[in-house]
Amino acid sequence: YGVARSLEVAKLWLAAPREEEPKVVPAMGPGSAEAVLKDEIARYGFKCSVRVKEHMSANAAAGESGVSLRKGVVYSAKDCIRLAVHEVGFHVVTTYNAKQHAIRLFEIGTPGYLADQEGGAIWAEEEAKALTNQRLAILGARTVGIDLAVSGADFFDVFREMVDRHRFDEDDAYYICERVFRGGLFTKDAIY
Repeated sequence: YGVARSLEVAKLWLAAPREEEPKVVPAMGPGSAEAVLKDEIARYGFKCSVRVKEHMSANAAAGESGVSLRKGVVYSAKDCIRLAVHEVGFHVVTTYNAKQHAIRLFEIGTPGYLADQEGGAIWAEEEAKALTNQRLAILGARTVGIDLAVSGADFFDVFREMVDRHRFDEDDAYYICERVFRGGLFTKDAIY
């Protein structure tokens, strides 16, 4: 696909009209993102925990034995669907399936597995009809932000770009920059 083509697509996503989804679903408790994830886990019939973590740069992340939600985040209804299909229906399911095989390589991942995992998880969001222009804009912003950072922009430069040029509010711009700069630009967000 190449960097130039990825940036071209990211800029198209950023230019598309977008509406913010109402954020009304709490992370934990009745009627929460946790409940949606637990329902998705129950569909597959395996053990997997759902917990809240205080220090995360992502709103959610799948690990080897569960899914973590970022403390303090309030989700939209479509966010919950995305979390269910992305984190559980794709990441956790493929990890669980890999553990069922005698060849341990499938459990740790083959070369390029991150791109396969994230591409597949985004595809799952699209198949669930939960991929919105706002979500695509955030993915595009991460791509543009990483390109800017690799070219020498600092956190504040990328933040201003997200607010001034790409119309993100300051909270979303900060979150995007946090994802761009985590790990000193060694970030899986570059593969989205």
